[in-house]
Amino acid sequence: MNDERKPTGSDDRHRDADPEVCKELAARISEYIDGELPLDLRLRVEEHLRGCANCRRFVESVRRTRELAHLLGPPEIPEKRLKEISRGIKNRLPE
Repeated sequence: MNDERKPTGSDDRHRDADPEVCKELAARISEYIDGELPLDLRLRVEEHLRGCANCRRFVESVRRTRELAHLLGPPEIPEKRLKEISRGIKNRLPE
């Protein structure tokens, strides 16, 4: 008899997770995290997350990345570089 044991905390329910919802969640992750998904889709995603450990980890990873980026704040761009960017944009605009 094969007595394979799952690691503690493994999520057997991922086998039943809908891969189409995984793809949709990946494509609309910002909308989900920002609470901007339509109610029916948000409920579908939340149901999916209960059974998909991979997607739960993905959502938490994106949330954490956003938090860390926010802590860093906007980048400091030297004034000289800002002027170069501004000139470059103006040169591309039609006259």
